[in-house]
Amino acid sequence: MSDSVSIIPTGAVSVTVASVGPQGPKGEAGEPGANGSGVPSGGLPGQVLMKSSTEAFAIEWAEVPQPDEIDGGTF
Repeated sequence: MSDSVSIIPTGAVSVTVASVGPQGPKGEAGEPGANGSGVPSGGLPGQVLMKSSTEAFAIEWAEVPQPDEIDGGTF
C-alpha cells in the first residue's frame, strides 16, 4: 500500500510515500568508540555548562549571565 501526497509550491510536485514494513532483526554490537571529553566535574546548583573559549570541547561550569551582562542588556 502507498499514499500519494501532492506539494504545490510554485508548480505541481507529486510524492509517493511507501508503507513501512516490519522491523528487521537487531544487528551485532559495534566496536566501542573513543572516550569523549565528558562533562567537567563540579558545578553548583543553578550553574550551567558554557563554552570557555572557541576551542573544541572547551566547557566549564558558570553562573547564568544576567540580561544586563549580555550584549548590552539583550538576552
